[in-house]
Amino acid sequence: MRFDINVDDRQLRASLKGLRSAPKDPRLWNEMGHTLRAETLRCFRDQQSPSGVAWKPLSQRTINMRRKGPKKSRSIQILRDTGTLMNSIGFRAGNGWCECGTNVEYARKHQFGIGVPARPFLGLSEVFLRRAMMLLSEGIKRSWGK
Repeated sequence: MRFDINVDDRQLRASLKGLRSAPKDPRLWNEMGHTLRAETLRCFRDQQSPSGVAWKPLSQRTINMRRKGPKKSRSIQILRDTGTLMNSIGFRAGNGWCECGTNVEYARKHQFGIGVPARPFLGLSEVFLRRAMMLLSEGIKRSWGK
């Protein structure tokens, strides 16, 4: 006696193919880039690192310098003297990747503390990581539903 069982798995195979492509969906990575940029700007607003550590306060000397002369209305917020650094934060994204950063030359010294107190503003916060997991999950669900 013999039994033959035929399974039509075309739909399952198509869904699995979509699942494999989900992490490379450019829309997903564009959204991650927007989220990463927003979290970086939050660091400037809250004056803290991505991990939530408060930046070292400005010295009294720096505060006094910013309050004198023709530019005495300049900000006394940390890393916000003219706003150039904060306003330069951008991101790029592609199939399976995103990056966030700045092309401002002096950013490195502030991020890593080269000759000045380190005040990191780039990095992966807990908030970003939770949002990234949610976005990835949504991307997989979207691909699975195709």
